[in-house]
Amino acid sequence: MDQAVAAEQLEGWHPTRDELLLLAAECRGEEVLDGVRTAVRGDGKIRESRWAALRPGRAPYLLPGSRVLRNELGLHDAAALHRAESILTAIRLVRCHTDRADPLVEDGIHRLIALHRYVFQDVYSWAGQVRTVDLSKNGHSFTRASAVWDVLISIHDALLAAPWESADLGESAYLLARTYAELNQAHPFREGNGRTGTMLLHLLVRQTAFDLDLTGVDRADWIQASRDSAPFRQAGAPSPRPFIPIFRRALVPREG
Repeated sequence: MDQAVAAEQLEGWHPTRDELLLLAAECRGEEVLDGVRTAVRGDGKIRESRWAALRPGRAPYLLPGSRVLRNELGLHDAAALHRAESILTAIRLVRCHTDRADPLVEDGIHRLIALHRYVFQDVYSWAGQVRTVDLSKNGHSFTRASAVWDVLISIHDALLAAPWESADLGESAYLLARTYAELNQAHPFREGNGRTGTMLLHLLVRQTAFDLDLTGVDRADWIQASRDSAPFRQAGAPSPRPFIPIFRRALVPREG
């Protein structure tokens, strides 16, 4: 539960006591997802089939005349969508951490795609689909949509070739930093890259002698590392260096 909350907090979530109680119940094996999904639904009528094709145009992911993402919950308010998305995805992250999710059986980038589909399926019809539009944030441009798959294939090959099982603390921190920096620059999904990326890291680190504990990571430090890791050119290579000290502190020897 703590790791699921930490991942959401890195994205700006401030859970209420009731939301934490729901996650605790999920950790105990209680099925809370259906009730939460019903509770957060809005009264809007725009709900898409999970397999619906994205609409053509300049803003296929947005509600008409809005900056709010199209969603399965009928929500038209950005703040309401963020809160609903946070609790729903946190529940599914808890299930991933407790090995109650199918994506755990996939390898490499296939696992990343499966994780995004699983974690965000309650919120977006395009969960698990690589974005079809270019993205930028705070003046920084992520990998062009047309090149995302090429980058993902490169990351996939690197993941399979990495010496996870023999990696010591320093090398494990480097491998995680390299992987996350590359995923962050690729930004393969329209939304949900951070949570999907950190969940993938948790699964990857299971091959090492360490566990990943993100509860002590400061959000401001995380955001700054993301900015500092960005390449100078859009097609350039991101730097893992800003993330290395963060992961070095977050890796703890596995007991037993």
